[in-house]
Amino acid sequence: MKWKIGAVLFSICLGFWIQSSADEANTNKEGTDGSDCFVASYYFPNYHYGDPRNEKVKGKGWSEWELVKAAKPRFEGHHQPNIPAWGYTDEADPKQMAQKIDAAADHGI
Repeated sequence: MKWKIGAVLFSICLGFWIQSSADEANTNKEGTDGSDCFVASYYFPNYHYGDPRNEKVKGKGWSEWELVKAAKPRFEGHHQPNIPAWGYTDEADPKQMAQKIDAAADHGI
């Protein structure tokens, strides 16, 4: 019987500790609005020409943009291919990458 009471008390204490930890993690930090949402960005930097690994497998001048250009609609309403707003850029060009970095920074990423 004592172990049951101990288990219940332990569970209650654990629940309070978890809740207080969650509350502390969600407190309003400087520069945030206190919401439970955050923004993360994953960037795949392979949209450039002249990568020897790609050229070995796919041929000279190939880049990931070829996959984007060749995309076909798979169902009704599926708009493909999507043409990038800034065009088919070469990510090896520092000016084009600076444009993307600036756009992300301007939008809080």
